[in-house]
Amino acid sequence: MLPGTNPMQQYSAAYAQMLGMAGFNSQQAAALGNPFSAQQAQHAAALTAANQYATQQAYQVKPGQAVPQPANVTLKRLPFYDIHGDLLQPTALVTQGSSRFQEAQFQFLLSPGQATDIASNRDIRMGSKLDYLYQVQLRFCPLDPAAEQGDEFPPSICVQINGKMCPLPNPIPTNKPNVEPKRPPRPINITPLCKLSPILANTVNVKWAADYGKGWVVGIWLVEKLSSEQLLERLTSKGKRQPEFTRELIKKKLTDDEDGIATTNLKVTVSCPLGKMRMSMPCRPTTCDHLQCFDASLFLMMNEKKPTWTCPVCDSPARSEERRVGKECRSRW
Repeated sequence: MLPGTNPMQQYSAAYAQMLGMAGFNSQQAAALGNPFSAQQAQHAAALTAANQYATQQAYQVKPGQAVPQPANVTLKRLPFYDIHGDLLQPTALVTQGSSRFQEAQFQFLLSPGQATDIASNRDIRMGSKLDYLYQVQLRFCPLDPAAEQGDEFPPSICVQINGKMCPLPNPIPTNKPNVEPKRPPRPINITPLCKLSPILANTVNVKWAADYGKGWVVGIWLVEKLSSEQLLERLTSKGKRQPEFTRELIKKKLTDDEDGIATTNLKVTVSCPLGKMRMSMPCRPTTCDHLQCFDASLFLMMNEKKPTWTCPVCDSPARSEERRVGKECRSRW
């Protein structure tokens, strides 16, 4: 099959060529008809019906349940994921009645292009687990439109994808009495449980315990998973700050005596505070005012395993407004 062509159109052209080689003229070929035209029409009709079904059945609830409502909430961007599409926009988990345990059901449908991207892209690097590079990502957060929200799971949550139980992060034990352990805040990759077909809808069932005075939001996205090497490449592509910038910063610190205390020396080491080794690519957040740097490559690799995104020198947030590592770590010596 030729790339970028419709398989039905290609089969139709091959069928017409076969009739010509057999000695049939165009009128005779038209009289015989094209056996693939009916299949092509059926295929197009199935896709149209599936798209209409997904539009009409974006939310589906059981009798007695409340209809979910879209939520005006923005979730924080995750540096290791590029968003390629909204499968289920942020939606409020609406409580119904006085029962503590609630349930809601949603459906989403992948487009032909999205299904192809997921199925045909796997991580085949040495030592990898053949993970999907394009993933269907499920996220939860508090219902608070006042600010960007980070990932957080509702209490006693249980998720099923197409009738199968979805694995969730294990709760973190707590010593506080009468306090339910919380799960680590992170997105969920539900790709292995999804139907990678443009004509089959995926059903998501969520059960949770209602928390008085606190609402919850759920959303589903198609994302591309990035590696620390890719983020490092984006970082280096932004260029380096000129040495003059650092010299001016040092002069400012040595002449700044607003608090009545004069600074006579500044100590900076070329050893990374993370790996205790000489830095190969010194960097620091633009929001920090200290001179000490850390190694960009090691910082990204550590956050790939356990994302904290805090400066290892002063423990302040090491992310810009756009939540992109490349922007905040571009100041390098």
